[in-house]
Amino acid sequence: MFIVLAQFKIKPGTKDEFIRLAGPLVMGSRAEVGCLSYELFESTERENVLIIVEKWIDRAVFENHVATAHFEIFGKTAGPLLIEERDVRMYPAYEECQ
Repeated sequence: MFIVLAQFKIKPGTKDEFIRLAGPLVMGSRAEVGCLSYELFESTERENVLIIVEKWIDRAVFENHVATAHFEIFGKTAGPLLIEERDVRMYPAYEECQ
């Protein structure tokens, strides 16, 4: 399994627009072969921070995901709402612990 945490620091007052733009990304990603889960969360510790938590069967499937139209469209449309560049962290899971 391959886990991705993508954190977005957005401009104040743009949360509803960000969530609207993220909808097609979340739904499209969930429909991809190899996606185990794809969820959008709001930070309870940092104001104007949203986080996408993704679970994929492996890194290769994730790499296919970043080439999809819904991923590219979201990057272009949501980009102007960001205060900082998105922070993406990736974690391969230990198969022997599953």
